[in-house]
Amino acid sequence: MLQPALALAAAGGLFAALTSAPAPFGPAADPEPPPSMVFVKGGRTKVGTDFKDLKKLLEDHPTLQGNYSSFISETPEHTVQVEDFFIMATEVTNEQFEAFVKSTGARPPRHWAEEQENQARDTFLREQGKAKRDAREAGEEPPPDKIFDPKEWWRKNWENVDWTLKDDLRPRPVTHIDYQDARNYARWAGMRLMTEEEYQRACRGNSTNPYPWGEKWEDGKYAATNEIERIKDVFPVGSFPDGASEDGALDLAGNVWEWTSSPFDQYPKFEYKPMKVGKGRETNTLDNPPNFNRDFRVLVGGSIQNSRFVARCTTRAGFDRTQITNSLGFRCASTPLPGLDMSRTLMGEIPRSIRPVSDDEKIGTFQYLPEETVAMDRWITEPGKATAPGYALIKDYEYVIVTPTEYVVANSAAEVRKFSLTEMLAPLGFLSTNQALAEPALPAGTYLLSFRGEGKTKKKRSARQAEEEDETAEEEAQEENDSPELLQELIGLDPKVDNVVFFDMTGTPVACMPIEVVDWGNPSKSSLAKVMKELVIPAENKKDDPTIIQQEWLEVRLFIPGHNSRKGFRLHLPLRFEDGVLDGDWRM
Repeated sequence: MLQPALALAAAGGLFAALTSAPAPFGPAADPEPPPSMVFVKGGRTKVGTDFKDLKKLLEDHPTLQGNYSSFISETPEHTVQVEDFFIMATEVTNEQFEAFVKSTGARPPRHWAEEQENQARDTFLREQGKAKRDAREAGEEPPPDKIFDPKEWWRKNWENVDWTLKDDLRPRPVTHIDYQDARNYARWAGMRLMTEEEYQRACRGNSTNPYPWGEKWEDGKYAATNEIERIKDVFPVGSFPDGASEDGALDLAGNVWEWTSSPFDQYPKFEYKPMKVGKGRETNTLDNPPNFNRDFRVLVGGSIQNSRFVARCTTRAGFDRTQITNSLGFRCASTPLPGLDMSRTLMGEIPRSIRPVSDDEKIGTFQYLPEETVAMDRWITEPGKATAPGYALIKDYEYVIVTPTEYVVANSAAEVRKFSLTEMLAPLGFLSTNQALAEPALPAGTYLLSFRGEGKTKKKRSARQAEEEDETAEEEAQEENDSPELLQELIGLDPKVDNVVFFDMTGTPVACMPIEVVDWGNPSKSSLAKVMKELVIPAENKKDDPTIIQQEWLEVRLFIPGHNSRKGFRLHLPLRFEDGVLDGDWRM
C-alpha cells in the first residue's frame, strides 16, 4: 500500500520535515532551442499563390500545365498570423531516426534492409519457379505469376530482419517514412511536425519570394532538384549552404518532400475555376480540379525527382498518411513554451472515458489548458556524421510537465474542499513524466490529478431523497459515510489532511500526496520550483542527535482560476524523484 509522503513511516519512524529554500523555475522569457533547431520569428505571412501569378508561371512554362490540379490548390494567396516557433535546420537524417528506432523498437525504414529485401525477392522467385516446375511435372496447370511486394514483405517481416544502417546513409535524410512514423519520432524527441503555414513562414518570412534564399535560381547551387544531372540518391543534409533561409534553415526546397501536420484542404475563399492560357489559336483551357481530402496531409518542398518549379515555397501536395516513397522525409518543429507540444500530444492520448465529468450539465467534461502548462525538459545528445551547423543526434528526451484544468468549480478554497467531499474529487489537471517518481512511488507515465480536501466524505442528497428519508435512515446514512473510505484502503489516504490524488490511465487511483499549502488568491502563473527538504531520522539512542539528510524535491505551484472569478485556487504539490534526476541543465 502506498503511504503518503512526509508522514511518519510505520517501519522506520522517519519523519520528513519541510524546510524548503525555493528556487523558482517558471517559463523562461527566451527558452533555449531544442537540438538542431533554429528560431523563426512569427508574424503576418503570405501563404499560397496569386491566381494571376500562377497563370503567368504556367504560360511561361507549358510543361507544367499537366499538373494544373496541384498548382491551382495553391490559390488564393492569403495572409495568416504565424506565432514564433523553432524548426529543425535540416531534415531528420537516417542516423537521427536510427537513435529513435533503437530506443523504442519502432519499425525502421525498409531501405535499411536492402540486402535482405533482395534475398527475400530471390527466394520468392525461386519458390515460384519451383512451384511451376512441380505443377508441370505433375501434369497440372502452373499457378499464376505473383508479384513480390516489398512493402508487404517488410510489413510482415521487419521485426525478424537484422538490418544495418550503412555509413553513407547516415547523414542523408531518412525516407520511406509514413506520416505516423514521422509523428512518432517527433513525440519521442519532444517535438512535433511543422504546419504548412509554419513551413511557408520559415521559407518566406515577411517576403513573397518563391524560394527560401530569394528569387534567383542556379542549377546545383541552392537545392537538390532534377536539374542536377545524374542524381542517384538524396544528398546529405546541408549540402547546399547557399540555399539556407534567412533564419538558417537548410534544404527547405528540394532533396526530399517533407510531411506537415496540415490536412490537405482548400485555402480560405478558394474557388475553383478553369484557366485559359495562351493566345489566339494557341489558347488552351486547363480544367482539372484538385482532389482535396482532409484525411490526407500536405507535403512541401519538392524533391530530387522534381523540377525547381515544384521546389517553390508555395508548392503543396496531398498524400495519404500511409504513403511511403524514397523521396519523402520530414523535419520537426517546436513551440517556444516548454512542455506545450507534449501537453497537446498527451491530450490526444488520454482516454476520454477517464476524463473527469461533472453531473452538472453546464460543466460537463473538465477541460485542460495546454497553454498554461508548466514544464522542465532536456535533451541528451551526441555528435553525428552530418556536418550542418548545430546538428546533433538526440539520444533521449526527458521531461516533467503539469497541465492544469480550465477552472475549479468554486470561488474560495473552502468551496473547493466542500466540492471534493460532496460532489467529486476536484480535478486539477494532469502530470506526465518519463522519469520514475520516488514520492509518491510511481513509475514514469501520465496521471490525472485531483484534489481531496481534509474531512469526511459527505454524500450529496437530493431534496426528494431528504423528504423520503426519516430521521433514522439519515443517521444510518451518515454512519456509512463516516466509515473508512476506499481511498484509504487503496492508497493510504489520510482524510485528516488535504491531498492530491493520482489516477492512472485506467482511471484507477494509484497514489496520493498530502499538501500543506492550499489557499485562494489573486491571479498568478503556475510554476515549478526546486526546494530542499530535510529528512530527519531519529537516533536509536535518545541521547544521540537525529540524522538529517538533505533531499531535493520538485514543487509544482499550481494556480487554477475559479469558475466565475479572476482569483483562483493555489496549491503546492511536492514531488521527489530518484537521486540525481533534478541535477544538471533543464530547460524551464
